[in-house]
Amino acid sequence: MKADAQSSAEKEALELAIEWLRLLREHLTPEGSKAIPYRADILISAYDKRHEYPERFRDLIVGTLVKAHRDADDADIFNLCSLAAELIERGEPLPGYLRDFIVKFLRRDPIFKPSSKRGRKRGDLASRDVFIDAVIAHIVKTWRFAATRNEATGRPSAASIVREGLEKGADIRLTEKAINKIWHSYRKRSRTTQSS
Repeated sequence: MKADAQSSAEKEALELAIEWLRLLREHLTPEGSKAIPYRADILISAYDKRHEYPERFRDLIVGTLVKAHRDADDADIFNLCSLAAELIERGEPLPGYLRDFIVKFLRRDPIFKPSSKRGRKRGDLASRDVFIDAVIAHIVKTWRFAATRNEATGRPSAASIVREGLEKGADIRLTEKAINKIWHSYRKRSRTTQSS
């Protein structure tokens, strides 16, 4: 009986992952993820259209974009400040996650220091990674799967479900290990930000 409930939950979670990752396909490739920097119009459009997405995705659409930018680069800061400016001009209140971001930015929080590292910047794949993180978090919260797999039990995890969802929904092949790394990276960044 418990195995049937588990397989039913796994099937539902996989269907959700496939559906959402199919919707986000263009932002999950390295090219699509890199195309977003300095495109505040995309973020503003996603915010304006958030109610057009299936209800279960609404909280994730813009909030997850903001979550990716706790360790913001110049493009992230530009886009989020542009979104905040647009909402202020319209006379709309800022959502809590955006308000918190803007307050930290205006107070010159140390998380906004530019990176001096060479090579690919974390922001190059930020869109892809934040969406992967968001789907994992949603599956963990909704169906109570472990975020990553316990190799001893071999049971599916949210990361293993997302791996399959990426392949079936967006034709993107990442290893489960790479997906686990994305998850752990965002958890670590989240803990660091919350403790400051």
